[in-house]
Formats: sequence, structure tokens, C-alpha cells
Amino acid sequence: MVLLVIDAQIWLTNKDLYCYERFVNGTKKVIEAARENNIEVIYVQHDDGPGTGFSKDDAEFEINQ
Repeated sequence: MVLLVIDAQIWLTNKDLYCYERFVNGTKKVIEAARENNIEVIYVQHDDGPGTGFSKDDAEFEINQ
């Protein structure tokens, strides 16, 4: 069993997201529960490519935790 977290980056999951706090808190709880139970957590991140401001090494590319 694994937990798959898809596109939960800062740029995509910001305060404009409906029920933002509920989403972020719920996601954190699920990830913590998975780790406590030795369940692998896999992150899939959307990447628009270099120079777009939404790519590897950009602040908004990081997972919202």
C-alpha cells in the first residue's frame, strides 16, 4: 500500500482554493498517518519547465505542508 499525493504544491494549493485550511490540514493528517504506519508516501508534482516560475527549484513548486 502507498499514499499518492498529486499536485499539492504551493502554487496550486493556495488560499484561493476552496476550503484551503481544511484541505491543507487534512492532507497533513493523512501524510502523518501514513508515515506513522510505515506506508510509503509518493509525491507527483506538476512542472511547467525551466523559466516558467513553476518548475524544480522554484519556491511555489514545493509541496504545501
